[in-house]
Amino acid sequence: MCLACHVARRVFCRSAYNPAIAFAPARTCLACHRSLAVPRYRFISLEGHRAVHCARKAPESSPPTTVTPEEPKSSGRNLSLSDADLEARLATVAYQEGKRLAVSLHKRYKKNGYVTTQRTLRALLSESFDTELLEFYEKALCLKADATVWAKLVHNASVKSSAATAVALYETALKSGVRPSTALLHPVLRALCSGSLRPPTEASIDRAIDLYRQFTKVHQDAESIPGDGPTSDAAQDQTEEGRRKSNVPTPDIAIYNTLLRAVASSANIKKYFPIALSLVEDLHSRDLAIDAMTSTSLIVLLMRTSPTYKEAYEAYRSFTQSGKHHLDAKGYAAVLHTFYHRVPSTQIPSAHLFFQIIKDMRAAGFPASAEVYNMVLQRLAIFASKISANAKVPLEDRQAELTRVAAQIKHVHQALRLDSLTPDTKLWTQLMDTYQRAQCFEDALSIWDIMYHSSLHDNASVSVILDACAYANAYGRATKIWDDLTATRFPLNMRHWKAWLECLCRMGRFEEALKVLCIEMDGWRGQYKIAPDVECARIILSFASPKNEQEVVLERIKQYLPEIWRKL
Repeated sequence: MCLACHVARRVFCRSAYNPAIAFAPARTCLACHRSLAVPRYRFISLEGHRAVHCARKAPESSPPTTVTPEEPKSSGRNLSLSDADLEARLATVAYQEGKRLAVSLHKRYKKNGYVTTQRTLRALLSESFDTELLEFYEKALCLKADATVWAKLVHNASVKSSAATAVALYETALKSGVRPSTALLHPVLRALCSGSLRPPTEASIDRAIDLYRQFTKVHQDAESIPGDGPTSDAAQDQTEEGRRKSNVPTPDIAIYNTLLRAVASSANIKKYFPIALSLVEDLHSRDLAIDAMTSTSLIVLLMRTSPTYKEAYEAYRSFTQSGKHHLDAKGYAAVLHTFYHRVPSTQIPSAHLFFQIIKDMRAAGFPASAEVYNMVLQRLAIFASKISANAKVPLEDRQAELTRVAAQIKHVHQALRLDSLTPDTKLWTQLMDTYQRAQCFEDALSIWDIMYHSSLHDNASVSVILDACAYANAYGRATKIWDDLTATRFPLNMRHWKAWLECLCRMGRFEEALKVLCIEMDGWRGQYKIAPDVECARIILSFASPKNEQEVVLERIKQYLPEIWRKL
């Protein structure tokens, strides 16, 4: 179907037509319009002998069909198309054919009863944010654009251009005398605060806060206009009702949500925390219903400013118990992530408080997922590694700290046992790795037995259990695990062989490590053929040097692997 037929399909593409006048662009280059003999985009009437359907006359047996408007028009028109249809045509012609043809089409519509409104301007500018084009249409249509038209331009700029362009358009609208509205301001704030994947800069947040304050000042000035009459409560209620019905701008929940999320994402909490509190007070003073996203931003911001896990939990509890703030599934996930990853505390993470939040999450109808358990276990594993690596702290103190970390890990493990969740391989591996980092070898070994007998072990879990055996100096158990893997033809790769070499060397088994390097690796006939490389030899040398075994290792490598020896 051609463009003309597509645009005017309610007129052209029927076997009978409305006797009323309708207009549609016709193209001479199309076969179904050749008989019309009209220039391109000439506006034709479909009355009488001009009512042609693809150059064929309608059957005489089919009486004319009267198409009434979708809604009764106050002007008394009887057109086939509604205002929305006409405005859609204007938008299409303006976008595809240019402003002058769009204005010509508008004039034709206007002669037949169409009333020009702000919707007309929005249709003509539906894909544009050009102020010069707006001025052209204002002059051509003899209509001044209001805030809704400028909001359309600002929205287009925020989507198609930059935040700077959106801000410039917003300021131009204010200079033209337009009173700001939430629909006009919010696209600007969104472009400044969440226009990219990265967190907004402080300059962007400051600019957004300034625009918000200017916006609220206009609202306060409008409310402070004195009026005559009684000052009773009833009169005050009537005044407030009148303000709500007037064009006085008031911030909505979307504006507060955008600003609070921006300040919550900033690293400069000290600077923006007082601003966030003032935004919260303003939000409450306006009696706005707080949605889950805004509640999440508030709780995350307060938790990030808390120096300890206990205070972070109290900040969360103070909001959720008020009854005004509710979280959804994503909100609980953000709060849990903040609790364990963004609270600036040097204390051991509290699994008890963590699961109190999870308890609220379940009560709200959102079950805990495997990712939630992974989150807390990863944090505990990192904390355990830092304790073990801190050589400045006496060994006894480190062991005491690791004991407290182990107690938290067992708390998580017990909660996992009681949960209806079925752990997957990733969760089992993370639990085993967390145990071994806290030097709980027996617990890590019990997790491995569960995984191995359930055939849930994978490449990552094999590397973790070999590391656990190495640090626990459990030679007998390590060899049994390796023999089980080779006997069951587990697809060992180079990473596994290097982990096995490191495990043997860490336990002081250099002779066996050399046997694996020089004989077993080259003779392995598993799923993947493994050939020893220089890196494997260097693993053994790195452990042999402190033991004065370097010469023996080099001599053996020279004898069995001369090509690798030459590269050392």
